[in-house]
Amino acid sequence: MIRATRITALAVTLLSLFLWSSQTVTLASPSATECFKNPELQGCPTPDSESDSLGSPVDPENEDAVESTPSLLWNIIKLIFALFFILALIYGLLKFFNNRNIVFSKNRTMENLGGMNLAPNRSIQAVRVGKQVFILGVGESIELITEVTDRETKDALVKQEDQQGMDTAFGFEKWIDKFKKTKNSSTPPSNVQFQQLFETQLKDMKNKRQRLTKQQEDRGDE
Repeated sequence: MIRATRITALAVTLLSLFLWSSQTVTLASPSATECFKNPELQGCPTPDSESDSLGSPVDPENEDAVESTPSLLWNIIKLIFALFFILALIYGLLKFFNNRNIVFSKNRTMENLGGMNLAPNRSIQAVRVGKQVFILGVGESIELITEVTDRETKDALVKQEDQQGMDTAFGFEKWIDKFKKTKNSSTPPSNVQFQQLFETQLKDMKNKRQRLTKQQEDRGDE
């Protein structure tokens, strides 16, 4: 992220130098009023060139006003284009580094996919170890609750973590989401989704235990 900031600062500096140089070139040529007051200034037409020109003489003040108006308009247009270029550059750099961080996080051996608080100093966490995803209970000690074996559930947890990374990198998306939320919603969407996934896993564990208990009872009857 520091490298992206340096690149952005360099781009802003180059654009500022470009605009300043064009402004200097524009101001370097003397106006008609200055040439009228001091004909010996560099860049002013000589008497010979004036004798060769055709047409009636023009008022110096009117000519100065005509020349300054297009120059000011052109500078404003350049500033607008420079502003759009800087914003596009910042957006592109942030997106590039965020995608690189996502790829780097996927290549890590261990990763915390999120969690949910159940009580004070009591929470559950989803942890990815390689290609396996485990649900851990965190309290006075850390206990393994279950392993997520469902493919869709694992993909949903990983996708949720990637989406949270995007929201962190682009703060304006988070502000847009805040305006879309209703006033009555008090639980964040990520926590709701994680809670639904956790409840699904608990139901699966309950069904597995019931099946195992039934199998043991059937064997005992035999």
